[in-house]
Amino acid sequence: MNNKATILFPFGGNFHFGELAIDSLIRHSREKLNLIFVVEPMADQQDRDWVKTIPSRWPAHCEVIYNQNRCGYYGTINKAAQRCSTPIGIIFTNDQVASPGWDTELLCWLSPNRFVTGRLVESGASLIADGTIWRRFGYTPDEFKEEAFLKFCQNFKPALPLDVPRHYIPMAFYLDDFKRIGMFIEGKDSMNVSGAYREDFNFFIRSFEADFELVEAQKALTYHFQHGSKRKKALFRRYLNWIYPLGLKHLHRWLNGYVSLYDRLTEIGVKTRVEEICSKLNS
Repeated sequence: MNNKATILFPFGGNFHFGELAIDSLIRHSREKLNLIFVVEPMADQQDRDWVKTIPSRWPAHCEVIYNQNRCGYYGTINKAAQRCSTPIGIIFTNDQVASPGWDTELLCWLSPNRFVTGRLVESGASLIADGTIWRRFGYTPDEFKEEAFLKFCQNFKPALPLDVPRHYIPMAFYLDDFKRIGMFIEGKDSMNVSGAYREDFNFFIRSFEADFELVEAQKALTYHFQHGSKRKKALFRRYLNWIYPLGLKHLHRWLNGYVSLYDRLTEIGVKTRVEEICSKLNS
């Protein structure tokens, strides 16, 4: 219980994704991390049986919380944060796979008044993504090519140690800061980012306006399957994504506003702030 950080892990079903995520966290985390595993109501017995195996496998303190009623993604993270007993929380999700040392890379840049995200390696399974790193190591869990992904991570050389956040997961923060900013606003999950930002957008905009530092640790890599990775969707989406570099991203921005968190944060001035942080830390 004396560990300094806790992974806040929401789970709403689909243990095929969850098994890859948990296995990678166990094998590739360098720090001794607690785990709060929050489970939404599920109909699938296989998912329920799988969840029961987590506490005995996790190498540190593990707490499983079962929601009696569906809280939604943001409400689930808030609940985990409220139960967290360590000073630091790290959000991780069901459709990610961690790379070796992902947690150390996040935590080494963390300080009070700063939110530190990791760098996602996108699967391309979602029709609309920001395309910052466009790689394919498997669209579905059974296709995952771990050896190729780990080789990519080993050879990945960022231009700078920090950058403007593109996404917010995984994200490390001091719990006091997370609560001071008001945590996540529950129930706001609109995909129409031009009208009402999804709460991950909203959270970072609020944080910036409250004078928090927002940075992305470029070597804290995780592979993101994305919501389009379910088998029934993957075949259709993988072909559509070939036209993404040819202008689909720009068309989507014209129709719906900001494609990515990176676009929005860069526009409001976070890029300058991050460059100042880089200069200060590397002097």
